[in-house]
Amino acid sequence: MLYHFPAKSDILGALAEPFLDDFQAAIEQPGSRWDVLERVLDVYLKHRYVLRNNLVSDLALAVQDAVIRRFPQLMTQANRVVAGPDPDLRERIRAAQAIAMLSDPVIAYPDEPADRLRAEVLRGARLLYPETS
Repeated sequence: MLYHFPAKSDILGALAEPFLDDFQAAIEQPGSRWDVLERVLDVYLKHRYVLRNNLVSDLALAVQDAVIRRFPQLMTQANRVVAGPDPDLRERIRAAQAIAMLSDPVIAYPDEPADRLRAEVLRGARLLYPETS
């Protein structure tokens, strides 16, 4: 494998790219705040093993400057999309909380069935956005 990749960090960067591409696509598609939250969660579920084992646990990925910069940029963009146009502080905080709360359960419970995990995570997100129920 190192024949194609000079270092472990290059392999991890290559593994992270599809996740980041899917994340970007999820937040750039038109739709409601709730649509974005669901799409981001679906990306996390699709890439949960990469998210948990590589992005979170393996510090060698930090060497990949482009990857390490892109993820926080996408998180910021997701927060802005979910907050909506001209958000006040409350709306910005609530959007940041909603985006942040999607990943932790996916990372903490990677072996749970995806449909069950998705339902529970969305149930929690509805507490922040009860108007979507």
